[in-house]
Amino acid sequence: MDEDFSGSMLDPIAAPPTMPGLATTSRRHLLHLRPRVLFTLSNEILAIVDRMPNPCERECWAKWADDVFMQMEIDEMGEENWTHPVAVGRGRCWLIIGATRFEAIEGGLERVFTSAEAENARAALSKGV
Repeated sequence: MDEDFSGSMLDPIAAPPTMPGLATTSRRHLLHLRPRVLFTLSNEILAIVDRMPNPCERECWAKWADDVFMQMEIDEMGEENWTHPVAVGRGRCWLIIGATRFEAIEGGLERVFTSAEAENARAALSKGV
């Protein structure tokens, strides 16, 4: 029952070859591959999010992608510098989130501007001028 797991992080593993480089037997190689996989996932999700018709889904998935980019910032793994690509990715996420929120506000404003109260206010302002 007593098992020693002290060397388990360095033991070879068998990963399914779903992405280039994942069929490796070295955990060390996988640690260097993780930021690339996270960045690729987030970037691909953002490419899909840009084309989603539903604003709620766009915001939800953009937040998810931002969380993955944030995880990359927290981990700061490997010798590669991911600061600039992660900042650009997070910026894209927040542009999508902000645009989605603005669309919701803009839809509400259109209803306000076309209401009878808005017409009365415009008439009163034109009398004042």
